[in-house]
Amino acid sequence: MIDRFLSNCTCILPEETDDFREACNALAGRPMQVGFMPAITDDLYAVYALACTSAKKIVSPGIYIVPIGAYLEFAKPQFEEMVDRFYREDEFREQFGIDLEEMILLSSPEIDEFFLFEETTRYNVIFCRLSMPSGAEVQLVVVPETPEGCWKKIIEAHRIKCDVVVDSNKGMGNWFEEIPLYRAMKETDFPELLPRYYFKGMFISHDAPPGFRLICRIPDTILYQGRPVAGWQKKIYETDWKGTPDD
Repeated sequence: MIDRFLSNCTCILPEETDDFREACNALAGRPMQVGFMPAITDDLYAVYALACTSAKKIVSPGIYIVPIGAYLEFAKPQFEEMVDRFYREDEFREQFGIDLEEMILLSSPEIDEFFLFEETTRYNVIFCRLSMPSGAEVQLVVVPETPEGCWKKIIEAHRIKCDVVVDSNKGMGNWFEEIPLYRAMKETDFPELLPRYYFKGMFISHDAPPGFRLICRIPDTILYQGRPVAGWQKKIYETDWKGTPDD
């Protein structure tokens, strides 16, 4: 479970210790859907789409595990800047009316790479609590790890059942079928952890993997930078990890 991973983390800033304990207690034993969302920017399009549109009737994670290591040299400075801006100026980039209610910086012994805060403080887990326009609350667990490394070190190691894998805004680093994560998921020793759904989101124009069956093209109008999001960026598929061709 995700709370087991978090319980192995330690708070970096002493003043956040009580808040972190409360967050862990709130998650402990609480049933919620889990999203696996590789990212290279702080874009929250997929989180909004699955929490604030009719898609939530299919799948709507209450927590997302977000590995940013597909292009770490690009992503790491962006997330460090996001953290610095929040702590120094209490600011968060406006996206879809989402509010960042809380951020907690953590250290996990299971992750080798680190972020830097104020040039001297090292952390490697960013825990965020978001308030969505729909009234839903969503948590993010951001780690500087490759998608496949995160799958093995966190998902498999802590037996975290995923409900949806999110392919959006180039977060995978390449076409899903062509990256190590896809092979790691197909060859996992824990098939019960594999997500039932695949969300094809922002800027993902290629086809879903073989056997994945389109079950929904989100009908709601979603505006991104003032323009409606195209239908091919709003698709939800039911997965087939055996790769059987779709009839």
